[in-house]
Amino acid sequence: MKDEKQSSLKKPQKKTIHTQVSGNVLKGSYSNAFKMNVTDNEAYIDFAFIFEEDGNQQAEVFSRIILRPEFARNLGQVIVETIDKHQKKNEKSK
Repeated sequence: MKDEKQSSLKKPQKKTIHTQVSGNVLKGSYSNAFKMNVTDNEAYIDFAFIFEEDGNQQAEVFSRIILRPEFARNLGQVIVETIDKHQKKNEKSK
């Protein structure tokens, strides 16, 4: 009977969120550097472009993303998993 009760429980349904990207965001930006700082409440990720001008390296930060630390951790995990999947897929196709 215990199994019957468990199987009758409904699993929560995932909601679909439709995302729209437009304008300059759709064009994207190239970053060759980033810097991250974390506090108890927030994680800051600054994206920058490093370039050389008159023999001096300079960095221009063009975007700052502010996340809760747990979202930043999830983002890191998703990035690693996604790149790993992509690399495994490419290894099989070679």
